[in-house]
Amino acid sequence: MANSFGELDKLRDEVLTGRLSRRSVLKRATVLGLSAPLIASLLAACGEDEQGGDAPEPTAAGGGAAQATATMADEEEEPTEAAGEPTDASTEPTEASAEPTEAEADAEPTEAVDAGPRGGSGLLRLFYWQAPVILNPHLANGTKDFHASRVVYEPLADWDANLQPILQLAAEYPSVENETLAEDLTWVEWRLREGVKWHDGEDFTAEDVVFTYEYIVNEENATTTSGRYQTIESVEAIDDYTVRVNFTAPTPAWYDPFVTSEGIILPQHVFADFQGAESRNAPANLAPVGTGPFMVREFRPGDVVLYDLFPDYWDPGCSTVRRG
Repeated sequence: MANSFGELDKLRDEVLTGRLSRRSVLKRATVLGLSAPLIASLLAACGEDEQGGDAPEPTAAGGGAAQATATMADEEEEPTEAAGEPTDASTEPTEASAEPTEAEADAEPTEAVDAGPRGGSGLLRLFYWQAPVILNPHLANGTKDFHASRVVYEPLADWDANLQPILQLAAEYPSVENETLAEDLTWVEWRLREGVKWHDGEDFTAEDVVFTYEYIVNEENATTTSGRYQTIESVEAIDDYTVRVNFTAPTPAWYDPFVTSEGIILPQHVFADFQGAESRNAPANLAPVGTGPFMVREFRPGDVVLYDLFPDYWDPGCSTVRRG
């Protein structure tokens, strides 16, 4: 693709003089092979697109084009899709997770914001340089795989843009005041959300969290997320909906395990028989069974993923979104 300084100067001049819409800028920038930061600066300098709304903002770029599409409409409408053909906005979003400082980790969870009825926002399209190749986040090969898995699976909690906790499978954020966090930071207890179902109808319980830890640290599984769990001595189920994480020493980053994309919980009943040499052969690596708002309808690695809404998702009607 051409990427001459002359073409870039011409594009910049057209943007500054208001002759191009955001949509046109995305198309031209993609043809020129411009980096995501440069595309973002050009988009910031132009107005709304010809449809009357802003085009998607690009973030970090990768290397070959792929498209992802997600349904935020009825189950009868188009499913989520991740395709491997170039599009007019082929940039890869950076992972939207950040680790908080010790002080920020004590903050209260972010309140939900009303977003209307579930499925009422129409079709969502995500654009990637590459299509996902696996849907087991603990065997993921990159951000593309984490993102494709994240709408199917969930961690105990995540972080919003201001590094405030967002509860997912956890029902309460741990604290010393609630007696769920040791004053010396040697252990933490997570109280889990009750009534959560896996996509196959099985109940989510503390045993799934314990299993996920054992799966991750099993060296024969060669997981890509094991580094985040090296400070843990043991994980135990106190009851069906309480998990205690014991650390090898006082751990200021006690909130790190089981949080964000690297903290996604796997179903014990699905993965228990696929350990060691069999870990790469688990059918659920390509046909995942999660607790998230979407279920996988079809997955062709490196090509396309189709998702459907999960009707029994724990967030009633999925009528709220949490900033992050």
